[in-house]
Amino acid sequence: ALLPYFANPEVVAVGGPILPSVSGDLRVLGAAALYESRFAAGPLARRHLPGNLREIADQPLDNLLVRREAAGESAAFADAAARSDDSDVCRSLASAGAVLFTPDAAVVAPMPRLVRPLLATVHAHARARGRSLGSGGRVPVSVLPPALFAVCALALPATPLFPRSLQRMLGVGAAAYLLGLSYASVHAGLRHRRPAVGITLALATPASHLAYGVGVLRGFVETLRPRASRQRRR
Repeated sequence: ALLPYFANPEVVAVGGPILPSVSGDLRVLGAAALYESRFAAGPLARRHLPGNLREIADQPLDNLLVRREAAGESAAFADAAARSDDSDVCRSLASAGAVLFTPDAAVVAPMPRLVRPLLATVHAHARARGRSLGSGGRVPVSVLPPALFAVCALALPATPLFPRSLQRMLGVGAAAYLLGLSYASVHAGLRHRRPAVGITLALATPASHLAYGVGVLRGFVETLRPRASRQRRR
């Protein structure tokens, strides 16, 4: 299904969606619902939904076919391996030609189960992107909202000390978050025809956002430590 697109010489890579496997217990179904939810997974949910034929900048390598010449000339894979972060591969390849996403080439793969395996995977992925961000690499803007969520969650005990205006802003943000979470949970329950899946998503989404946000912050801070040590030596 991917090969016909390479008849166009301007196409250097083509990928397709990775559909979460839904065969298993509630922990498997909950993980699948989380990866499919735009609220829970953000822009990454597009990786796991069929969608439309389009050009892409962020495609997982698990379902991506690349011209060998473009892969070698761009050095995209060597750079991704060095940083343990594949977020910039398609952007690097796009400098040599078009990178397409087609719904015709879907594959089904198991996602990490809830709770610990999924949170560990999310945290490791975010940590790599935080290191890329700290080292000046190009990362999606979508890494910032979870990082802000983590900061707000960590600052929650000190909320009474904040100015009234800041407390109101945090209250509005929390209300908006709960509204989005409610909608995403109901949608997941209807999509999978199991209310328990919606409840699982409601519980897992904040935990995954926190794990991702802490991972971004942790990776970013890790890049600052070598700089600080070098400056002290000087």
